[in-house]
Amino acid sequence: MGQRYPETISQQIQEKITQVNQKKRIYDDMIADENILTTIPITAPSRDMHKEAMEFVNKFKNERAENGKRMDWKSCLSQGLKEGLLFGYKSSESLRAQFSKYKNKKSST
Repeated sequence: MGQRYPETISQQIQEKITQVNQKKRIYDDMIADENILTTIPITAPSRDMHKEAMEFVNKFKNERAENGKRMDWKSCLSQGLKEGLLFGYKSSESLRAQFSKYKNKKSST
């Protein structure tokens, strides 16, 4: 009976080590995926792409206004990314700021 006890503890330790290693692999993969995303360079869109993106935002905003809804910048960015238009914007806040500049510039010309 004395010999079985150490084997049981040894087996439990080995199982825990295996579990920890599996979790470590999962987290290492997640970190690697995040590093890939953060190392993709975000380039400034060309003038035509910028204008097309701003027209998309304007249309999105107007459609929401017609339905009595406030502008949702996160949804706009998400939808624009799905349509391949807003890839140069890091966040919904940066999109909002660029759209505001675009509207001000457009209204002053």
